[in-house]
Amino acid sequence: MLRTSKKPFLILAALVVLAIAATGCFNSAADTEENAGLPIEQELQAQAAIEAEDNQDIPASTTTTEKPMFVKVVSATSPVSPGGDPVTVFIQTKPGATGEIELGYEGGPNEEEALYSKQANASGMISWTWTVDPSVPYGAYPIIVTAKSLDGQTAVAKSTLEVKSAEECKS
Repeated sequence: MLRTSKKPFLILAALVVLAIAATGCFNSAADTEENAGLPIEQELQAQAAIEAEDNQDIPASTTTTEKPMFVKVVSATSPVSPGGDPVTVFIQTKPGATGEIELGYEGGPNEEEALYSKQANASGMISWTWTVDPSVPYGAYPIIVTAKSLDGQTAVAKSTLEVKSAEECKS
């Protein structure tokens, strides 16, 4: 609860912050593109708290500084030959997120066994390694990765796996 004696100071502080922001003199890390709009939200929340009645609880903050959900393919081994060298795909997402990978071809038991859902480490990294089944025809196939954060947000990224003859892969 706000005490009556602190209201004038808080109102004055909020007005100073609003005046600085309105003149464009406010320059902090919050002004970056990644955090665009954050100072205004904070100012509005401060103003709402000041205007709250003495006997009411201050509204909880809904502002978050977390990055939005993302996933990107950092690297993918390509081209590869069926039954040849293994494929490794590395992705980066939010730490703790669950990653799933889908291939654009019918794989064998090796792929099914190796391509299970995994949880990102503290750096947000996940990797999968498998060998392309010898029965997979030559061609370009999509790799689709989906990451799901602990709070249920999802993100999708795509890459391409080229399957070629062993001779073509060496050149």
